[in-house]
Order: sequence, then C-alpha cells, then structure tokens
Amino acid sequence: MLMNVICNFIHLFSFKSKNLEALMKKFLLFVILFTSIYSFGNSLTGYVKDDKNNILPFASILIKGTLKGTTANAQGKYILTINAGTYTIVCQSIGYKTEEKTITINKETETLDFVLTEQQYTLKEVIVKNNGEDPAYAIIRNAIAKREEHLTENKKFECEVYLKGQLQLRNYPKKFFGETVDFEDGDTSKRKMIFLSETVAKYSVDGKNNRKIEVLSTRVSGQSDGFGFSSPQIISFYDNNISLGRGLNPRGFISPIANNALNYYKYKFAGTFFENGKMINKIIVTPKRSYEPLFTGTINIVEEEWRLQSVQLMCLKNQQMQFLDTLLVEQLYMPYKNSWVVKQQVAKPAGKFFGFDFFGSFLQAYDKYNIEPTFAKNFFDETLLKFYDSSNKKSKKYWDEVRPIPLSEAETRDYVKKDSLEQVRKDPRY
Repeated sequence: MLMNVICNFIHLFSFKSKNLEALMKKFLLFVILFTSIYSFGNSLTGYVKDDKNNILPFASILIKGTLKGTTANAQGKYILTINAGTYTIVCQSIGYKTEEKTITINKETETLDFVLTEQQYTLKEVIVKNNGEDPAYAIIRNAIAKREEHLTENKKFECEVYLKGQLQLRNYPKKFFGETVDFEDGDTSKRKMIFLSETVAKYSVDGKNNRKIEVLSTRVSGQSDGFGFSSPQIISFYDNNISLGRGLNPRGFISPIANNALNYYKYKFAGTFFENGKMINKIIVTPKRSYEPLFTGTINIVEEEWRLQSVQLMCLKNQQMQFLDTLLVEQLYMPYKNSWVVKQQVAKPAGKFFGFDFFGSFLQAYDKYNIEPTFAKNFFDETLLKFYDSSNKKSKKYWDEVRPIPLSEAETRDYVKKDSLEQVRKDPRY
C-alpha cells in the first residue's frame, strides 16, 4: 500500500494547490506509522528544562503513586488538571535524573517548573570474563530469557490515549517536474506545518488478536470534518520482530532483546542509576553490520526483573529503512500494580523526498489504565475502529478543556491560520 502512496506522491506533486491538499493526505500515510478527559479541576502548569536552560520536549509529569499525569509539549510546557490538595509531582525525561516536588494546590492555576540534570550513571563493580566480554551481555541474556514473559504480561487491558501527530517541512523546491510548488497560504517561508491532528480514544485489548479503538474526539488542522491520527499502536520491543510500517521495511526490524539479537547487535554497559528503589542498567546498542534491519541507541533494563524501563532507539537509512532518513522511537514504562505499562511513546520521523525536507513527531500518551477490565459479550466484533457521532465536530472550547498536552506556539498558529483559510474557501463569495 505504501508504495502506491509514494507513486501518488510523485504524480500529484506536479500540480498546484488543489492537488497539494490531496497530496498531503496521501503523503502523510507513509510517515504516520503508528497507527479523565471529562474531569475538571484546578490546573498545574509549568515548563521543563535542563540545567543549561534548554527545553526538554515530551517530558512525563505524574502524580506520585499514580499513573495520572501528562506530557510536556515540544516547547517543554505542560498542563495537568488536578483537584485541590497536596501532591508530590514527578517529572521524568529519558537520559535525565527524575525530579520530585511537593506542592499544595489551592487556587485555580498553580505554576511548577522543573529543571532536570543529566542522569549520572554509576559503573558498579563487574566481573569481566576472560574473553573480555562486556557485562552488558549478561544483562541482555537475562532480558532475552524473560522476554516472552514480559511480552504476555498484559494480555488484557483498556486505557485512554491522547494522540497528537504533526509533520513539518523545513525546505521544499520552488518547482517540481517543471510546475511551481504553491501552497497558496500567503506564507513564502520554507518552514511549514503540513499536517497537525489530535485524537482522544479508548483503547481496549484482550489477547493478541482482540483489539478495539473507540474514537471519542478527533480533529485535523484546516479540515473541519477531518479524522486525525487515530490508531494507537504500542510498539513492543518484547517482540522478536518489530513492524514499523510495511513501507519502511516489509521484513520488520529485529529487537535488541530478540531471541537471536546477540547475532546482530553489539552491547556496551554504560552504568546504573536508581529510580523508585530499583536499579536500572543503561545499555548502549549498536548494529554489528550495516544494511540489516536493526536499531541504534540505548535501552534501560531493570535489574533482577530484566524488563524494559525505557528505550531511545533509532532506525537509520543504512539499516534497510526505506523512504525515511531517520526514525527515533522513545518509550517510557511505568510500574502499575504487579506489572509495568507503557506511559508514553513518541516517534520522530525525518527525511528528504524529492527535495522536500520534512520532520515530525507522533505522540501517544496513555492514561486511565485498567488491567483487569470486564468486556461485554461480543464487545470485540468486526469493528476495529469506531468513531462516535460528532467525534470530529468538537468545538475549540471542548479541546481547550480536554487536551492533556498544551499546544506549542507553532501548533496554535497553524490551527488559527488553516481553520480561517478553510472558512474563506467555503465562502461562496470567494
């Protein structure tokens, strides 16, 4: 299917704006790879930065002892709806030391900023084997041995998911196949938001094959009747082979903890840190060879439990990835009852395609987990994706009230501009 999308992409880019809109819808199909809200209270808001005053996008903010929380946006800003009371707020970002702050909420809006420092890793005493093997290999072997157990740990659950996808151009050619590329938006800059959507959905799973997505609300910038990025997909690195979309590599990509991973990867132990009383091992992962479907990056593994605490892995073009130059996947897991669940997942694609230089982010934030749900008889039927009536007709006021992650300045501007342009185009006087 994705190959057909690319062919349509090439064909349609030879036309002007009427076809650019249709083009972008099809182009987005190959970069969108992964396919509570009604409670009201006070707001806790703030920014997350590092100790050098750099913003930390997509940091996780939680009420300690719960899974209730939110995620910072691309500018490091977060908003958390919260009732009056005293709470300990936990802020996490992969590669940084977790910060906790206690605050009393007694007015409508409270501000709490976080400054995170880079995680300090301790090189514990290790026994290096006579063959000089890095201690990371023993940790990886333990993780591989526990892989299947963790894969099937949460066979049944339901949760709510907030999905936000955006794709931007940072450059594009003046002409394509001799035709002028004109977005007809009055903006001559090369930097453009070409796709922005938000969705809130209920995600239900029972076993490997029973899955259902119920879309509660969805929107697309500039399309009042559009349906956005609406299909949550938890990428499980406990799978031996990971599909990131058939268009990227029909074979899939080999997990760093797959049964046969030792044949494909090199591992380096980078140290340990402690979080929630548990020791976490940081392992650097690199492919043994180029031109094989593999990842590069880091994985953090919980000592003794040998489960994933977080991942920060990238696919590169020379690892048999088609159509993209890079794809970064970040995941953060959280303990919940007697298991661990994915709290958030971010995929960041980037690439160049016939002179169109693009990048984006596709965020999935999970909340309100129930790992012991009771599903009605025949709940899982032939309907895999259900859109509730008027799910794509929600007002701006509605979104401002339910959105768990604030919009960035660029996203706010895009909604205002494109929604206004859409109204102009619909006006029969024009």
